[in-house]
Amino acid sequence: MEKANKDVALHLNTKWDKEASLNVFFRSDQFPFALHGIPALWWFTGFHPDYHQPTDTADKIDYVKMEKF
Repeated sequence: MEKANKDVALHLNTKWDKEASLNVFFRSDQFPFALHGIPALWWFTGFHPDYHQPTDTADKIDYVKMEKF
């Protein structure tokens, strides 16, 4: 992933894998794959105040960032 990212220059962040207090990795959709040794990535355009709320609408997505994915 790091090699492929050289052309795109996204900020690859493993913070969510390491900060157990945030519990993000363990609640993620890719966690069951990781438990079985299957490589998995979490493409995410960022948290915002409406995340996982009824007001979490498509306009909250960072489409410029998502296009790089």
